[in-house]
Amino acid sequence: MSSQVASSDPLPEAGPEPSLVPTDHTFDFGLASDPFNLRRDDQSQAKILQGRLESARTSGRLNIAAMGLREIPDIVMNMYNLEPTSQAGASWAESVDLTRFVAADNELEMITDSIFPDVDPQEFANDEDSQGNIFAGLETLDLHGNMLIAMPMGLRRLSQLTSLNLVSSDAVCGETIANAL
Repeated sequence: MSSQVASSDPLPEAGPEPSLVPTDHTFDFGLASDPFNLRRDDQSQAKILQGRLESARTSGRLNIAAMGLREIPDIVMNMYNLEPTSQAGASWAESVDLTRFVAADNELEMITDSIFPDVDPQEFANDEDSQGNIFAGLETLDLHGNMLIAMPMGLRRLSQLTSLNLVSSDAVCGETIANAL
């Protein structure tokens, strides 16, 4: 025999259950306006760049490709300064020379002489105040997919360079590159 407990309390009335099917005719699923993080603001761009610089200090490979850059940022030139290194928690002893630099698929039109100075490396060694040429040890330089119209003469000072990729760079002057190398 089964016994059932009868309650004198009435059951609360259930309202209409929410529909799992959208009632409107849009595809709004309540996602953020940029669910794949394609529209980066300046702050997120700077954070990404800082992370890549921190990694490059210890790996020797800097990749700033497809960041929409119009010029090589100053922070790249200062990546080996002691202050930013100590702030990031990295040890100076863990730093290695850059051997690979990828700045492909940006909007670079010009690379200034300050990035690749046309100065004898021995002159940097004799100047105590100089930070030197941070790109002196480059073996690979990838600048494809930019809008480069000129290259600095200092490329000829990259004695370790074995690979230079300028494919699909708009209007690169072959004579300038030949003179630089």
